[in-house]
Parts: sequence; structure tokens; C-alpha cells
Amino acid sequence: MLAEYAQDHGLLDKWDNPKMKIKKAAKNSKNLLRMIDQAKLRSHQTTPVYKNGHKVPRNHQQAMDLDRINNNTNWADAELLEKNQLFQYERFDDHGHKSSSAAPVDTRRSTYTLSTTSRA
Repeated sequence: MLAEYAQDHGLLDKWDNPKMKIKKAAKNSKNLLRMIDQAKLRSHQTTPVYKNGHKVPRNHQQAMDLDRINNNTNWADAELLEKNQLFQYERFDDHGHKSSSAAPVDTRRSTYTLSTTSRA
């Protein structure tokens, strides 16, 4: 975004520095566009997400941090509730730790991903 602004306003010479080689990237417009896209992606990945005025965590660690900041256990309770509901489906069988027992031959490995936002 900075490189795009610098190119549009003729500020490449002024803003070029050893950390961000804007002028070098501007010579090859494909590299400049790629650099701009990466900067935009990075900003979207690190920007906090808010839904209905409340901050929504992106992962388990952020959820626990929000609980600590707000002095409550709302996110921990929600994660526990979701995990317990998964086991109510009676689809999962506990065969112990992977070091003490082998997985049945006819099963596939699946991962558990906690979704903190609803798709509305």
C-alpha cells in the first residue's frame, strides 16, 4: 500500500530505504504488485475482528487472552461446550494415546478446528 502510494505520487526516490526497497520493486511492476498484495494480506491477517461490537478471537490462544482481559471464562466455556457436543454425536471412540495403541485400520485421521465466528 505504501509502495503503491509512493509510485502514484512520484515519491519513490524520497521514501526508498534499505529495509523496504520500494524503488527497486517499482522497476519491476510485477514485483511491486506482488509486494502490495502481500502487504494487504498481512494487514487483513493481523487486524482484530469485531462482530456485533465484540472482539472475536482467531485462535484458542486469543480466546484465552480475551477471557483473561475480561476476567471471565466465556470463551473457555464455549470451547468446552462445543467439544462436549461433538462427543454427544457418538462418532468418536477413545482408544487411548497414540503411543499406547494403534489406530484402527479402517479410519482416517481428522483434525478439530474451533470456529469462533458464525457465517451469517
